[in-house]
Amino acid sequence: MLSRFAVAEDIFTKEFAEINNRLLQITDEHQLIDHREINNQRFPDWFGKIKCNRSFYGSRFWEYPFAILAAELKPGLKCADVGCGSTPFTLYLCEAAGAENVTGIDHDYVPEAFDDRHLSFGARKSHIDKSGFNFLNNDFTRIDAPDNSFDRVFCISVLEHIMDEQIKEKGLLEMVRILKPGGKLILTFDTGVNLFFNPPLRILGLTGLIPDNGLELKWPKNRFVEYGDNSMDVFGLVLQKQKEDIYSDYKKTRLISAHELSKKYIDISGSYSHSPMLMLSDLKRPWGLIRLMAKYTMGKYKQE
Repeated sequence: MLSRFAVAEDIFTKEFAEINNRLLQITDEHQLIDHREINNQRFPDWFGKIKCNRSFYGSRFWEYPFAILAAELKPGLKCADVGCGSTPFTLYLCEAAGAENVTGIDHDYVPEAFDDRHLSFGARKSHIDKSGFNFLNNDFTRIDAPDNSFDRVFCISVLEHIMDEQIKEKGLLEMVRILKPGGKLILTFDTGVNLFFNPPLRILGLTGLIPDNGLELKWPKNRFVEYGDNSMDVFGLVLQKQKEDIYSDYKKTRLISAHELSKKYIDISGSYSHSPMLMLSDLKRPWGLIRLMAKYTMGKYKQE
């Protein structure tokens, strides 16, 4: 699956519609939270065309089928759903891969069936028990699973809720750690034209993984989610953990996994491009000293 921005037109293709129909059935069967009211507000151009008794959140009509198609699911695949909550997505994974092979991971565990939090994003005990998948009550920065445990790791619409960039990076690297070599990390997240957060290349770079089947960065003409002046986009990113170990030196004395080397290269190149080379480049331009002092004051040369 090509990594790309969400567009509403995808939702009405045959392959997306078939998956969404089953997800809506699961939502109804399990009496999951109904988002129809908010969907009509945030997705006014197309949600009215969806016929259902209950509905999951509108952007998931793109995110869930995108992730499912990218995963190429089959029985026996070990799947982790990071930030699982109580959604039809985890249950769809159970149907496709077998509940015994699916692990939901969420720090927000709701042990009481009638706790008010069951109406928010928490993972409800009743939902987990009824479905039969494995569950880890973990923050995504520290997941109680061995290295190389899962064939597929999903993280659907979680990253936009993590404001601390260091925590976000730690969480992404933890997901890379539990992913098997050759496995896929499938991320969907909010980003935006007017709000600078979650740039797709930044998220890709933090993982050290490679796009699974190409990367399309062309912005769609229309924004996907209606938030007024700060309407949002959604991006789907499909990454693969390379199997190969490679030599990191010419004399072939040090082996390193390919994804670790990719991460190291990105860190080094980021440092190199920020300073002092960028400072020297600016200094040589017209009004160089003034330019340099202004950008320094604004923190433009700060290394991450």
